Amino acid sequence: MSSFNLHGSLLVQSMLRFSRPDVVVNSLLSLTAAELQAVCCDSAGSHVVTAFVNSETVTRRSELYTQLQVIHCHCRTVSLSLSVLLRGVYSDTTQLS
Repeated sequence: MSSFNLHGSLLVQSMLRFSRPDVVVNSLLSLTAAELQAVCCDSAGSHVVTAFVNSETVTRRSELYTQLQVIHCHCRTVSLSLSVLLRGVYSDTTQLS
């Protein structure tokens, strides 16, 4: 997967604010762990994941959390908000163990 285009990222982020963003949600949830890691580690793509999690219209956030728990995203380009999100996901996982 190549790097994300800034305008494409902004478009997907906007689509996640639609009342029924099912197509985008299904697409993101169908990514493999490697593809999701690539999205998280891309400076534009990481904002898509953050928008997914923060969207009031996305009802399947827990499925993404599950996928995020299996990846290890150690990238310099991850957005601050996604870094905080990932830290929270890993923290929640540790507390459940």
